[in-house]
Amino acid sequence: KIIITIDRIEEEYAICIDENEFTFRLPVNYFECSLHEGDVFDISLRPMPEKKQSKTDEIVSLLDRLKKKGEK
Repeated sequence: KIIITIDRIEEEYAICIDENEFTFRLPVNYFECSLHEGDVFDISLRPMPEKKQSKTDEIVSLLDRLKKKGEK
């Protein structure tokens, strides 16, 4: 897990700092609650193989359509 702290809010973005002092921004609508400076969250980067397969299928379908369109 990655632990982040909300440093500040700039317009529609939360400026976040992780435990290694890396700073990045996330849209505030990514969060399920109202945000305040100093709020702390965890981020879990877990693989989602079922989503990967769905995306792969979508890309293959788009490539097939492009190839067929190019053949005309």
